[in-house]
Amino acid sequence: MPKKLGRPPAFDRICGGTVVELHHTKRYGAIFSRLLGEDMEMKVLSSYREGRLTLFFKGELDHHEAAAALRRITQTMDDYLPRDCVVDMSGLTFMDSSGIALILKICRLMAETGGRAWVENARNQPLKVIDASGIERMVKITTGVE
Repeated sequence: MPKKLGRPPAFDRICGGTVVELHHTKRYGAIFSRLLGEDMEMKVLSSYREGRLTLFFKGELDHHEAAAALRRITQTMDDYLPRDCVVDMSGLTFMDSSGIALILKICRLMAETGGRAWVENARNQPLKVIDASGIERMVKITTGVE
């Protein structure tokens, strides 16, 4: 567990007095890990109804979280054997290229069983990563603002 540090100099000027949690790392010293009380951990919630599995992503999806998320998603898909899989990104605040790999793996798993998968409600930052990757040619992407 990282060592928690006290307030750095100029804390109020940088953060406006917002409560942040600081952790110490050998290479970078004190870093901000939580700002504005947001939980950085990735969560995957699911809902199944009439052959449709909806996966709700919440938090930040990076390479540290992608492998664990894929294990949970694969287990959920094996449990329900859905016909359709919706990846709802309305709660996703950050995504890097490992999120693209996760989306493609979900689509591949669904295609192997004759199902379909698509992404809904992608927010600004994840949508920029999706657009840059070009996967919209292979996967249906909706922003919820159409």
